[in-house]
Amino acid sequence: LQVSHLEVRENRFTGTLPTAVGLLSNLRRLTLDENLLSGTFPSELWGLTNLVQLQVSHLDVGGTFPLEQVKGLAQLHDLVLHQCDCNGTLPTEIGTLTKLRVLGMNNNAFIGPVISEFTTLPDLRQLSLSSNNLSGEIPNFGQSSLLTLLNLWGNPELVGDLTEFCSSGTKERVLADSKIACPCCG
Repeated sequence: LQVSHLEVRENRFTGTLPTAVGLLSNLRRLTLDENLLSGTFPSELWGLTNLVQLQVSHLDVGGTFPLEQVKGLAQLHDLVLHQCDCNGTLPTEIGTLTKLRVLGMNNNAFIGPVISEFTTLPDLRQLSLSSNNLSGEIPNFGQSSLLTLLNLWGNPELVGDLTEFCSSGTKERVLADSKIACPCCG
């Protein structure tokens, strides 16, 4: 099929995402927001190598979201997985997505540190990891010159210093909890 965009928003669809979505080899944008889908993502999704945008919210995957599979989606510019019941640690494989501009994974149950691989994504402009269970020292985002939005709010066990990041160019918005030294927060 020649479908390049599939947007399914606020339809209250139930059940699992059909494996047939993997047959849409020309799919560039997949948006599944605010439905009642559950279960695991079909493995066929990770073969959609033309995807530039994957946006999913309010999905009950019931466990670890297979984010380590995302490395096959090398064309991704936007990866947004808000409130998807994701848990486990943030996979380092996201660091292989060198075209990534927007990475949003708010309101999940990720644990462990903010991985340093995020600091090496050359085109990253927005990183939003609010309201997870992240902890430990935040990496140095001082060299992330294109990053203008950094949201770490709602992870009270994160610690560190964003002073160098805040002084390295224009920042639209930086949000962090009180354990993080951040002159541009607020």
